Amino acid sequence: MERVVKQRDPAALAEAKARAIEQIERALAAFEMGRAVELAASAVAEFPGDADIASLKARTDEAAAKIAEAEKLLAQGRALCAQQWWDEGFDAMRKALALWPQYQPARAALVESLIERSRALLETDWRAAEPYVQEALELEPGNAIAKSLRTSVADHRRDEAVVKCFTLARAHRKA
Repeated sequence: MERVVKQRDPAALAEAKARAIEQIERALAAFEMGRAVELAASAVAEFPGDADIASLKARTDEAAAKIAEAEKLLAQGRALCAQQWWDEGFDAMRKALALWPQYQPARAALVESLIERSRALLETDWRAAEPYVQEALELEPGNAIAKSLRTSVADHRRDEAVVKCFTLARAHRKA
């Protein structure tokens, strides 16, 4: 294999290297870690001693390890939330997201769980639901369900203020 690499002309070698790097970068961007690791290993074999390829291989291995850890934390967080250990579950999901902030499955799972918890709390304790709604919107500002929940929290806040005003008015009226 090494003889074949050495026999290629420099332009073809540079083109093959650029193509390999591009394929690895695309796999990383798509979170196809298994494929990225395989492509990086092939590139190291095809271009032994190349510093760019070695660096990309190291980055790929690191990314794969982070994603594996994030998936483990994500599964743990989901399991905890399913058992209604909400805060512990959210913490595990937040750790998963912190490992790789662009990892959409971790973001989506956390937002979904925050919304689920907010819905459950809204009618009984809107104040407790509010921080979960806020966090969901910080993570995913365009989430329609979280926006709707934010409106419901505001409605509860307004209703409480109206009741408080009526109560004060009645108290002053009696006095």
